[in-house]
Amino acid sequence: MIIGASRREGAGTSRSIASLLTQVGACPLWLAKYPDNPDYAPWLGPGSNSMPTDIDEFNKFIWNLATRYNGVINYFEIWNEPQLNDFLYPCVRARELRGC
Repeated sequence: MIIGASRREGAGTSRSIASLLTQVGACPLWLAKYPDNPDYAPWLGPGSNSMPTDIDEFNKFIWNLATRYNGVINYFEIWNEPQLNDFLYPCVRARELRGC
């Protein structure tokens, strides 16, 4: 999602302001603790609604993602709507990450 605006800069000039927000709303299949979870979002693929097998590896994945796109992506949303089965199944497992 690109959030943009135009701001007035002095007499007759304007500067464009844009920020990029991306969402990490799924677990990569290679890191999925429960790759056969039902109810995954079809556009994200099997295992996408699973908890990660190793939270430290998930943290490294997010760190590498943020480092690679530093200056390009301004904001990250981690785990969109974990209360929904197609994003995190079942929500009870979110307690493993101190969520829900």
